[in-house]
Amino acid sequence: MVATVNSLASSGVLARPYSILVTGVGGTGVVTIGQLLGMAAHLDGRGVAVLDMAGLAQKGGAVTSHIQIAQTQDQLFATRVAIGEAQLVIGGDLVVTCGADALARMRSGVTRVILNADVAPTVEALRNPDWRLPEARLRAELLATVGSESVDWVSAQRLAVALCGDALYANPFMLGWACQRGWLPVTQAALERAIELNGAAVSANLAAFLWGRRAAHDFAAVASAAFGAPQVHSADPAVQSLDSMIELRSRHLTDYQNSALAQRYKDLIARVQQAELRVLGAKAHEAEGLNLTEAVAQQYFRLLSYKDEYEIARLYSDPAFLERLRTEFEGDWSLRFHLAPPGLARVDPLTGRPRKIAFGPWMLPVFRGLARLKFLRGTVFDPFGMTEERRQERSLIVEYEALIEELILGLSPQTRTLAVKLARIPEHIRGFGLVKEANWQRVRGDWRDLLAQWRVGNRLQSAP
Repeated sequence: MVATVNSLASSGVLARPYSILVTGVGGTGVVTIGQLLGMAAHLDGRGVAVLDMAGLAQKGGAVTSHIQIAQTQDQLFATRVAIGEAQLVIGGDLVVTCGADALARMRSGVTRVILNADVAPTVEALRNPDWRLPEARLRAELLATVGSESVDWVSAQRLAVALCGDALYANPFMLGWACQRGWLPVTQAALERAIELNGAAVSANLAAFLWGRRAAHDFAAVASAAFGAPQVHSADPAVQSLDSMIELRSRHLTDYQNSALAQRYKDLIARVQQAELRVLGAKAHEAEGLNLTEAVAQQYFRLLSYKDEYEIARLYSDPAFLERLRTEFEGDWSLRFHLAPPGLARVDPLTGRPRKIAFGPWMLPVFRGLARLKFLRGTVFDPFGMTEERRQERSLIVEYEALIEELILGLSPQTRTLAVKLARIPEHIRGFGLVKEANWQRVRGDWRDLLAQWRVGNRLQSAP
């Protein structure tokens, strides 16, 4: 059961036009949501104007839909939502919703926002592997514009996939959420009829709309239905806490190898954390955050859990892998694994890289058997451990541990910034095989220079 909607439409006459902004990326149904709202307003006998701003976007580009709904058509004098006048924003994408144009149309005390909290990757990440989406800054700008009490963060994409089988239903899910919250000047019945009249995947879109209403009414129950465990809806999806990040990575390392490796990881992080707390003090720690501890927690984990043959086998033989495929794909399908096994893959004369070989689904039992042999990793009995790549990966772990011990001994308020830079060095050692080797050669010079700078600085500090 879902509670009855107490919508703006049931409150009588609209005193002035109601402005809605729908934001997202092309190909996700942003324009469709605008059309559904327009049709629902028409069915309710309201005046409506809809303007879609897609620019050159087809799929993946920024798209906004401006919807103005009034009591009568003659009350509408503009199609675009005016600066600072958006009363509701349905945000399908963080980057577009927090862009300058969209933010300019929001105002504290006026605008309510429902925002998809699942962040989609951008094309810049393909062009520049070091680029990072400024997610925290974008969230902060939105909250500064409208206030935290006016934003509902919803993992709409994940919920849509889990409940409806496709991320495309995230927008009708959010439409249902806004409807249930009473933020729309159209009736629930009119919206459902508009979905029917649209004629595209009617049953699925109606289901997504209903799931959105249910989530707004009882989020924990819907999350439990979607993910199999109760979850609490948060008003703001804050950045993952340091403790939970360390715990999550420790569990992964246990699955990757064993509990001893996880304990090795936690022991080093604990020593870094103690040193940083000693240097900062409690008050400074609360204000600044444990940047060094966080950097080591991320990069040490990356080095310890290098993706070798055993890990590839473990991931592919995980029952969750096949279950995810069955959820995503329908009909007849088969698996092909493109791999470059040591000793079997030939080197491409043009690129100098091993050519991958296609293997059929018969590899799944092979993966299961290989995954059980992960206890051989790094031992003298490891058949893959003598390759140059694996030796280098193990060597890097030892070098990094020695580096962190040196940083702990020389850590001070003056050296902390440089220590964080050194701790983040492995972030740039990416890829596999020749790609990883090339990245390591580029990074080694930076590592050497920063370490020399660190040692000179510490000698100067310790000089009488």
